[in-house]
Amino acid sequence: MNGDPTAIMNDLVPDSSRSVADKGDLYRYAVTCLDALPFDGPSTWPTAEKLADEAINRIRKISPHFGISATLSEPDGGCEFWSAKGVERFVGPWNHTLAHPILIASTAVDPITPLTSAKLVNQLLGNSSRLLIQNNPGHVTFSAVSSCTAKVFLAYFGNAIWAELLD
Repeated sequence: MNGDPTAIMNDLVPDSSRSVADKGDLYRYAVTCLDALPFDGPSTWPTAEKLADEAINRIRKISPHFGISATLSEPDGGCEFWSAKGVERFVGPWNHTLAHPILIASTAVDPITPLTSAKLVNQLLGNSSRLLIQNNPGHVTFSAVSSCTAKVFLAYFGNAIWAELLD
């Protein structure tokens, strides 16, 4: 790289010359960018150097063992060009009690969305969430078979059993 992140950025930022039918990677931008804080104009746009520095810092601090697969492959750059605004973006307050708790599911060792993040969201939501930890490595709970997790998901999503199952 020799201090020039251009090649990395060219791989991560969608190529606008491709046809609309060939823009399957845009679904990630829809999620990432609609949840991101809005930019206030070109002066607040991240530079390629800043994005590269942030990615390298994430590798060093968060995922030194999984490296590029867990950090650089996420489309964190480019949201300044995303024209849609996330009007339903939830910005808090995080301390309200919901009618039904949110189910947060994580594996014990997830290289992409670490358990520490699931625990933080669970803590922020307080009594409005329950955390299910599946004891296996891998990205998302479907990365390994678990009859326990399957039963919880079926009860939660299929039968609307909330607190009784998750307490």
